[in-house]
Amino acid sequence: MRQHRFIKASEEEVKLLKAQLKQPMSRQESVRIEGLLLSIKGYTMEQIVDILEVNRDTVSRWFNRWDKGKMDNLANLPKSGRRRIYLAEEEKK
Repeated sequence: MRQHRFIKASEEEVKLLKAQLKQPMSRQESVRIEGLLLSIKGYTMEQIVDILEVNRDTVSRWFNRWDKGKMDNLANLPKSGRRRIYLAEEEKK
């Protein structure tokens, strides 16, 4: 039987996560924070996967990033590769 893993956070960290959700951010970042908040409330990883419709490995990665550096690791990581030369509007032409 699989052991359930939950995120542990202080009341202050929960308040910071909820406040961060009100700030402008990418969809990936907001889904990541919602997943962490669900875990703090006691939802299992499988329930979070079903609710947010993401892969189990993805949720596991969120948990690992939270464990390593808490609030610092919630932002999107830099992308590899060359940056776009053209703007999205110019590509449509």
